[in-house]
Amino acid sequence: MAIVKAVFTLAHVAKTLGEDADWLYEISCGMEEEEGCIWIYDADVEPLLAFTELGLKNLAEIVRKEKAQLILMRAGRTDH
Repeated sequence: MAIVKAVFTLAHVAKTLGEDADWLYEISCGMEEEEGCIWIYDADVEPLLAFTELGLKNLAEIVRKEKAQLILMRAGRTDH
């Protein structure tokens, strides 16, 4: 198991990937802890969605696949 040295908040990941944070939240809902998606809890703040380095890579791949699917849908093809 890899050691987690840092996590990145959803806002940071959105800025890094140049994507909308709300959209990233929606498409990351199916990610599991093993894929690098975690929640950070604090006493006085709402939980924050965060990603490990692996999670950032996995989310970037999900973004790529979602965009490819959108392109196919716009072209009238949904066979992939």
